[in-house]
Amino acid sequence: DMTFARGLRAILRQDPDVVMVGEIRDLETAQIAVQASLTGHLVMSTLHTNTAVGAITRLRDMGIEPFLISSSLLGVLAQRLVRTLCSDCKEPYEADSEQKKLFGMAESESLILHRAKGCEA
Repeated sequence: DMTFARGLRAILRQDPDVVMVGEIRDLETAQIAVQASLTGHLVMSTLHTNTAVGAITRLRDMGIEPFLISSSLLGVLAQRLVRTLCSDCKEPYEADSEQKKLFGMAESESLILHRAKGCEA
């Protein structure tokens, strides 16, 4: 019976430089990915967490030892979806001094932002 972990092992026997693992969902897949990383393969995958730091916690919760995580993990990217405003009801407003500071602007400069008002659309 072919499982995801068996398929991953078969791929690693071909000695690839880079391995793309769809998603690490279980301990066996995580262990194989870590071992592949430790043997010189670049392994890229996804983990469902709320933050980048949560990836380390998730791997630990799966049962991966901390020393293996620190030896095999090169980086973590986190994705956040940005809310978009409705083009029919968004309303412009002048940014306050704190918002201008966040954008690296002088308080004397003009900055128009938009906020959602709410509509039926």
